[in-house]
Amino acid sequence: MSLRSIQRLPAYARAFLRGDLLIRQDVAGFTVPTQPVTRERMIQLVQPLCSTIITLDRVYSLCSVSDARRIVAWDKTNAAGFRREVGDCDDYVRGLFRNAPAYFGVTGFGLVIDYDAKHAFNIVVCAGEELLYLEPQTDEWRSAARIGWGAIII
Repeated sequence: MSLRSIQRLPAYARAFLRGDLLIRQDVAGFTVPTQPVTRERMIQLVQPLCSTIITLDRVYSLCSVSDARRIVAWDKTNAAGFRREVGDCDDYVRGLFRNAPAYFGVTGFGLVIDYDAKHAFNIVVCAGEELLYLEPQTDEWRSAARIGWGAIII
């Protein structure tokens, strides 16, 4: 990789190549240190949960479980209230999927579409390679488990 191509990479990718941890701008009264992980490693981590994995980034920025919980407590996506078709599970999932990287630089929050359960929820891949599911309507956490027919977008 040439110096010119490295300089064109986003800051988090350059930091990954240097082996640095990133700390984003303080937004919510706290900062979140992140650990970079490659797309290939992310696929390895998530693959046992679902056969359909869609990755959107080349490098992911993961945070600790405790920081992920702080982000979710800060995020008010779940306060919007349920409205059929325009304020239901897939809308809540997309809100948190958008807010974690936008405000904290954390890209380990993904979307799970479980067609068998007819439900959408978040997956959170944390530093230390811990995988958790999050019900974004209630902020309820649970251990990640294999889903049947569905997809994970991360």
